[in-house]
Amino acid sequence: MTRHLTLLLLAAFLFAAAPQRGAAAKAEPPRRDNLNTLEKLEYNPVLFERKRDPILAGILSWYVPGLGQYYSGEIAKGTAFLITEYAIALGAVFYYLNFDFSAGGKSGFKVNVDAKRTDLGVVETSRRNVFYCAMSLVVVIHLYNISDAVRSARSFNGNLEIERKRIQKAYPFIYSGGDEKRSIYIGMESHF
Repeated sequence: MTRHLTLLLLAAFLFAAAPQRGAAAKAEPPRRDNLNTLEKLEYNPVLFERKRDPILAGILSWYVPGLGQYYSGEIAKGTAFLITEYAIALGAVFYYLNFDFSAGGKSGFKVNVDAKRTDLGVVETSRRNVFYCAMSLVVVIHLYNISDAVRSARSFNGNLEIERKRIQKAYPFIYSGGDEKRSIYIGMESHF
């Protein structure tokens, strides 16, 4: 009798547990798929990257040509602005000034730096005009550099948002959010 009662209780228990086991089996594979997908997901810096401040990029390029582009991750463009502006400015200054290097004689090595002057004591007009044109060109390039730094930061932010949306679409169970200025939160969404 106890044997029949034990079998009856075991059958009742298995019958009662069967629907739960089926529901658990249905809910478990997506969770395993999500975990397998997470294991395949490599480190992606897009999830942790902060947005760039366009005003700060412009200020950086105001003080040092190309620094705003460096801040936005455009190293080649920043280097081109840096070299171009300094090369034109230094070339204009060296052209305007007359460097007279002389060695030997009573005084030894001597360097005279002065603007090339005419017999009347004024700076040659052609040298002065070339200097003014070159420095005006430096100012125009510098202003363009500042506006390009702001545009580069905005472009960086737009590309970052597009990439984050692509990742969120590919992995919908990943949650990334937070306030953009301070932090970002990354986790998995789960439904219980």
